[in-house]
Amino acid sequence: MRLREIANIISEYLPYINDTSLKYNQSTGVYSIDNLVRFRIALTEIEKTGVLDSVIKVLKQHPIYANTSDILSITSHEHKFLSDNISLLKLGLRNLLDS
Repeated sequence: MRLREIANIISEYLPYINDTSLKYNQSTGVYSIDNLVRFRIALTEIEKTGVLDSVIKVLKQHPIYANTSDILSITSHEHKFLSDNISLLKLGLRNLLDS
């Protein structure tokens, strides 16, 4: 795959990952993640480019990837894990686009 094609795919699907948000509800004490459908689509399409395979593989092995709902309640441990890995993925993709 050519670099221009990879950049176009990343440009198209990076907003899907940016739309995925991890939230904390103070009144219930529960963390949640939303826009999972778009997140799964983005991971699948970006994975085809072969970039950041290790981060994508880790995220795809997490149980949220298999869940079919768009919003999911998660534990604080899962929140930390997902927050770290999604941030790493976003940073890596932005750096690829900037180079």
